[in-house]
Amino acid sequence: RSLNLWGNKLTDLPDMSSFSSLTEIVFVRTNFSQSAKGVYIAGKSEAAKLQNNRLKSLPSLSLGSLTVLDVSRNELTSLACLESLEQRQLQIIFANANKLQSLPILRGPKVEVLYFIANQVCSLDELTKSTLPKLNSIQGSKNRITGALPELNFPELKFATFDKTPSQTSKPLAQVNFPRLKAIAVEELITGAIPVFKLPSLKILELGFNRISDIANIGKWELPSYKNLTYPT
Repeated sequence: RSLNLWGNKLTDLPDMSSFSSLTEIVFVRTNFSQSAKGVYIAGKSEAAKLQNNRLKSLPSLSLGSLTVLDVSRNELTSLACLESLEQRQLQIIFANANKLQSLPILRGPKVEVLYFIANQVCSLDELTKSTLPKLNSIQGSKNRITGALPELNFPELKFATFDKTPSQTSKPLAQVNFPRLKAIAVEELITGAIPVFKLPSLKILELGFNRISDIANIGKWELPSYKNLTYPT
C-alpha cells in the first residue's frame, strides 16, 4: 500500500486519484518541478513525502487521512493552499529549505510538529491566528524574522527554536503561553534587555549570539524546572 518512486527522473506527478488504497506516497528526489493539472493525492494516504524536488506549488491534496506532509527542499513560496483544506488528521508538517515568505494559518487539532527551517519567513503573525492545541515542537531557525515575537497560545508546546534570524527586537516571552515548554533556543533575536521568562516546565534555555546588554531581569525569572542555561557573558 506504499508507492515509492524515490530517485527517479519524473517530469510531472501522476494523477493519484484512482489509487484509493495507498497509505504512503513517496516522491523523493524525483526532479519534478510542476504539478500537473488535475493531480490529486487522496484516498487513504497517510503520508505524502515530496521532499527534494523542484516544486514551486503544492499538488492538489486531500488531507482527510493524511498524518505526515513533508515538502522540504523544494522551491515553494507559499503553503496558503493548506488553509482551505481539512486538517483533522494531520500531525507532522515538514517544510524546511524552501522559499516560504510566510506561514499558512493552520487549524489542525492533531498537529504536533511544525518545521520551517531555512526559509524566508519574515513574520510569525500567522501563528497567532492558527489553532494548534496539540503542537509539541516548532522549529523556525534560519529565516528572516523581524520585529517582536507575537503572543502565541500553544499549551502543549515543549520544544521551540527561533534562532539565527536577523530580528532586532524581542517581546518578553513571559507573555507567551508555553506552560509545558521544556527547551527553547532564542538566538540572534534579542537586543538590549534580557526578557523576563516565566516558564514553569522549562529545563533548557539557550540565548547565545544575541545582543543582550542588560541582564537585570534574570532576578525576575520564574523557571523552577530549568537545568541548563546558556547566555553570553
